[in-house]
Amino acid sequence: MKKELLTRYIAGTCNESELKEVIEWFRERAGSESGKALLFKVWEETGNQNDTGTDLDALLSRIHHQINIRQTEEVTGHTGGSLIGYKRRWLFLKRLRDIAAILLIPVAGFGIYMALRAPLGRNHQIEMAPQYEITASVDAIAKVTLPDSSQVWLNHGSTLRYPAVFQPDGRQVELIGEGYYKVAHNPEIPFIVNTSVLTAVACGTEFNLHAYPGDSTIEVSLAEGRIDLLKNRKEAEDLFLMEMKPSERASFNPATNKMVVNSINDERYWSWKDGKLIFINENMDVVVRKLSRWFNVEIEIRDKSLLHLSYTATFVNESLTQVMQLMAMATPIRYSIAERHEISEGLYSKRKVIVRSRNK
Repeated sequence: MKKELLTRYIAGTCNESELKEVIEWFRERAGSESGKALLFKVWEETGNQNDTGTDLDALLSRIHHQINIRQTEEVTGHTGGSLIGYKRRWLFLKRLRDIAAILLIPVAGFGIYMALRAPLGRNHQIEMAPQYEITASVDAIAKVTLPDSSQVWLNHGSTLRYPAVFQPDGRQVELIGEGYYKVAHNPEIPFIVNTSVLTAVACGTEFNLHAYPGDSTIEVSLAEGRIDLLKNRKEAEDLFLMEMKPSERASFNPATNKMVVNSINDERYWSWKDGKLIFINENMDVVVRKLSRWFNVEIEIRDKSLLHLSYTATFVNESLTQVMQLMAMATPIRYSIAERHEISEGLYSKRKVIVRSRNK
């Protein structure tokens, strides 16, 4: 693959044959060491020149759109009408999309790339360069191994920043969104996860941290080990809030400064990392929020009385339509799904789900 061809692709000036060559290269060669090196070089020369001027979301959407077109052509042309053949090909190509979304497209800002970026708005900053940033796409989960061998799973649309080498005084990382952490044990160097509101400090433990921008609460669920939670303060030392124990879940509301702690005895708060959504007597507003992120859709509850409903279910590999059908069977709702509409070439809006009471 020639660097000039990738540059033309980013600029949207490829002809049909060149476009086909680029898509095939993304599938077969972009994940190799030489492929990633080429992508990073193009990113440095193209993306960094315009920084905020490059529409990275639109670029990624265009890549997915073009891959989907090729998928449709292949399924139509090579399965011979066989449902089994279609299913196998669909699963294979879905895996290709997941890889492209997480690993193979650093030029679109959604894989691994090196950059010196501003911190998340708190007083603890990672000053060592280079700094890595990984973002899981809106339709996939990413798994990251850190320099100390700790492992992190990133939920849909979540971002993790970390240095190439940890400092002796702390293994600091920064999170936007949701992550599950399996921390390598090292009592001499604490593991520190910074968010815009809370800081979690651990040595060797496993925990889930939910800190999506816009949510009213920050939630920490401890599977094993011990965690200290601190509230970030710009003008003073961070405020110690509590020491968490295994099987505890802490929910902090920054607006009220209130912390609610309860015991947990199941995996529902981190089952997402294994591709499962578990709801146990969950309020409808919680269910809607999690499903919206999981399927990258907008869900609108037209009848507000439905928010008082609770729901118990486990979903593994179900589609959005299947999930909504099951919900309609278990609760007094009816729904409609509006398909995406094209905003610009290759860029589509989110699907929208309208939920109403079955009796209205």
